[in-house]
Amino acid sequence: SDAGLSSYTLPTDNKKNEIVGQLMNKVHGQLTLVNEKSAEIVNSQISCMNENNKQIMDKEDNNFKTAKEVLLEKSRKNQQNTIKQLL
Repeated sequence: SDAGLSSYTLPTDNKKNEIVGQLMNKVHGQLTLVNEKSAEIVNSQISCMNENNKQIMDKEDNNFKTAKEVLLEKSRKNQQNTIKQLL
């Protein structure tokens, strides 16, 4: 029997279009946000890589050095500067 069922009216075409439009806007908005964040992360990584490349390349004679060599040189220079300041 139909005693426990209530009637249901399908939404109008305008209401269906509104619901689908809201869903699409929500999905598109989330995808846009994800794409923006991804681009931001990639640009940040590229920026870091560019900065590392600047540090690795010795500008005086255009010889490439490893990051370890650059850090050791900077450490030695800092030690020399500290010794000079103490004298």
